[in-house]
Formats: sequence, C-alpha cells, structure tokens
Amino acid sequence: MKDKYILTKEKAKEIIAFDEHNMAHTFYNMPFGLLGGDHDKESLFTDIDNAYACKKTGALALRVGHGLVIVPSKECRQSHLLFVETINSFNEKELKLLEKEK
Repeated sequence: MKDKYILTKEKAKEIIAFDEHNMAHTFYNMPFGLLGGDHDKESLFTDIDNAYACKKTGALALRVGHGLVIVPSKECRQSHLLFVETINSFNEKELKLLEKEK
C-alpha cells in the first residue's frame, strides 16, 4: 500500500464506526480465513496510539465497510494487520482510484 494512504492517528480515530456500546467491528486476515470480532473504543485507540501506521484500506476491504487498517509494526505479517469498520469516509472517486490500482 502506498504512503499516500497513510492517515494521521487523529483521522483514524475519527472515521471508526462505533455502535451505541462504543464497539467497532474488526477483523484479521488469517491464513485460514477472516477472524472477526468487536473491539471497544479504548482498546482500539490504544492500538492506534501504539501503531506503526494507520492506513486507508484497498477497495475490497472498503467495500465491506472496513476502510481502516492498523499496522502494528514496520515489519509485520499480513495476519497482524487489524482491519477496522469505518464510517463512509471515502468518496466514489477514491474508491475508483483504489480499484484501478489492483
């Protein structure tokens, strides 16, 4: 993923789609499939604060409503990336650009 998709940690926190219980859906892309669950606001904000980077996701994850990926360290496995459910924060033009980069 290109650096132009890096988000500030503040912006990452703004676009998370929390429910009425301050929970947001997340998933890891494990070798055997997706492993999903809900994260509370406090733990997600801690993950963001401790992250190497926060980035916009690609078109596929974005299409299923998970527009944020938390990258825990510079050298990490794909299965360590945490995908987070987001509010509709990307417009159609951005979606089309992401799809063209596949």
